[in-house]
Amino acid sequence: TALSNAAAPWVNPTIDYHALAPELVLAAGLCVVLLADLFLDESRKWVLSSLAGFSLLAAVLPVLTLGLSDVNMRSMFDGRYVVDNFSIVMKAMFLIAGYVVVLLSSSHVEEGEYWRGEYYFLLLSSILGMVMMASARDLVSIFVALEFLSIPAYMLAAWRKRDIKSNEAGVKYFLLGVFASAVMLYGMSLLYGITGSTKLVEIASYLGSDLTSLRALAVFFIVVGFAFKVSAVPFHTWAPDTYQGAPTPVTAFLSVASKTAGFVALVTVVYVGFPGSSEVWQPVFWILSALTMTVGNVLALKQTNIVRMLAYSSIAQGGFILMPLAVAGEQGVAESALRAVVTYLLVYAATNLGVFAV
Repeated sequence: TALSNAAAPWVNPTIDYHALAPELVLAAGLCVVLLADLFLDESRKWVLSSLAGFSLLAAVLPVLTLGLSDVNMRSMFDGRYVVDNFSIVMKAMFLIAGYVVVLLSSSHVEEGEYWRGEYYFLLLSSILGMVMMASARDLVSIFVALEFLSIPAYMLAAWRKRDIKSNEAGVKYFLLGVFASAVMLYGMSLLYGITGSTKLVEIASYLGSDLTSLRALAVFFIVVGFAFKVSAVPFHTWAPDTYQGAPTPVTAFLSVASKTAGFVALVTVVYVGFPGSSEVWQPVFWILSALTMTVGNVLALKQTNIVRMLAYSSIAQGGFILMPLAVAGEQGVAESALRAVVTYLLVYAATNLGVFAV
C-alpha cells in the first residue's frame, strides 16, 4: 500500500503521429512486403521490388512535410525521441539511398536463385532502424536502433547462401559487429551506473560537472564501439572482405547507408551526451582520423580487386568525416564541425551510390 501510494500517477505519453509518420509508413511497408511474399506466385515476385520502392518513396513524403513545417523541433517520450532539422535531413538521405539500392537490386535479385521476399524485408528493416537512429536521443533507443539496422545487414551480407565468399562476409561482419556492440554496451552500462540515467541530455549535465577516470573509460568504450561500426582504423578489418563477398547492391548499402547511420549515432552521442567530455574523445578522434585517412588510402593503392579498392576508399573517406570531430570540442567550433560532418556525409553518400550504379 505504501509503495502504491508513493508511486507517481500514470501519465499518457504525448505522441506526435506526424513526427512518427516515416517510421509508421516503413513499418506498414514491411508488413505489405512480407504478406505479398507469402501469397504471390513465383512468377509475380517481381512486384516485391516495386512494393519496397513505393514504401520508401511514401516514407519520404512525411519527411518533406516535416521539413516544410513551421515547428523546428518535435520532442516525444520525455525528450528521448526528437525530430529536428538534423534528423530530418538524415532520414531523407537514408530513404533516398535505400530507394537507389532497391533499384540496383531489382535485376540482381531477379537473376538469383534465392527467395526475393526475405531480401526486401531485411533491406526495409535495416532502413527502418536507420530512420529510428536519426531521432534517438537515449542510450537504450540508440542501441536498439543500431541493432535493428545491423542484424538485417549481417544476413544481407551472407544472402548468397551457396557462395563461400558471401558466407565469409556475413560471418566476419557478424562476429566483429557483435564484438563492437559488446564494447559499446559495456560503456553504456558504465554510464548508466554512474549517472543513473540513459537520457543523453541528463548524462551531459552529469558528466560536465566532474570527469573522473571511470567516466572517461565509459566514454572511451562507447567511442571505440562506434569506431568498429564506421570501420575506422584499426577497427576496419571486416570491411574489405565483407564488401567483396556481399552482393553488389548490399555492398553499396553497407558502404553508404549503414556507414552513415554509424556516423549519425556517433555524432548524436558526442554532441548531445558528451559535450563536456571533449578532453576524452577529441584525442581519440584525432588519432582515428589520421590513421584511417592514411591507412585507407595507402592500402587502396595495392588492391587489384575493384570492390576491395572501393572498400579501402570508403575507409579513407571515414577518416575525412572524422576529422571535424577532432576539433569539435574547441570553443565556437562545434556547430561548424557538425555542419561539415553532415555536408561530407551527404556528398559521400551521393558519390558512392553513383559509383556503384555505374
